[in-house]
Amino acid sequence: MHQSVLVTGAAKRTGKVIAQFLAAQGYHIILHCHRSKHDAEDTLREITAQGGSGNIVICDLGDYDAVETMITTLGAQTPPLRHIINNASLFEDDSLLNFTEQSFQRHMDVNCRSILQLSRGLHRLIPDGEEGSVCTVIDNKIFAMNADFFSYTISKYALSGATEAMALALAPRLRVNGIAPGLMLLSGDQSEENFALSRKMNPRQKPTEVTDIARTALYLIQTESLNGAIIPVDSGQRLMSGDRDIARLAADILKETP
Repeated sequence: MHQSVLVTGAAKRTGKVIAQFLAAQGYHIILHCHRSKHDAEDTLREITAQGGSGNIVICDLGDYDAVETMITTLGAQTPPLRHIINNASLFEDDSLLNFTEQSFQRHMDVNCRSILQLSRGLHRLIPDGEEGSVCTVIDNKIFAMNADFFSYTISKYALSGATEAMALALAPRLRVNGIAPGLMLLSGDQSEENFALSRKMNPRQKPTEVTDIARTALYLIQTESLNGAIIPVDSGQRLMSGDRDIARLAADILKETP
């Protein structure tokens, strides 16, 4: 493709799958990490073993100056940087009743502010007459609200609005779109049993697969008519409303579980 894609949080989990998938399509992958350098090195080895190419950048997305330095440095990237997948996310548990100034600010810095910086930075890097794209990985919570992980949730709502605002502000040089995934990976102190049940709590009664997020990211990169779109990839989970419907579905799933 002779283009580079920056994937933030690319060392493991969802970011790793996205990085590997896009590398297989011919993109040079810039694997961003913060504290997971060894995992990033493992991911890069796997990419190169499959015939792909990439390099690693290390940055604390909560540090404003560090983000500015990183995106400026990537202006010299070869192949040229043309796309960003903003996958990295801070996910810490707090509530409306106990959040602190620090916990709220950390989530806003990593999950929203850093993405604004990277997006405007990419806009500056792209020469006149050329185009690029940004894909923000949000959360299907923006379509199906609940109040847990409060600061995280608010930061994702902010990112949803920022995605649409950037689609206006950075056009025509940059297209900005988003993905709102359903539950994919075990997190926090969630039990395996609860995780397995939660993943099927949707009309299809089938889990969201991480590879579907990667396919959607590629679709957003390559579909030039899409700008300001936020695509839910959640098997229709956002359509469910009401405790009664959810309880009935849970009972049906449990009946079918061997």
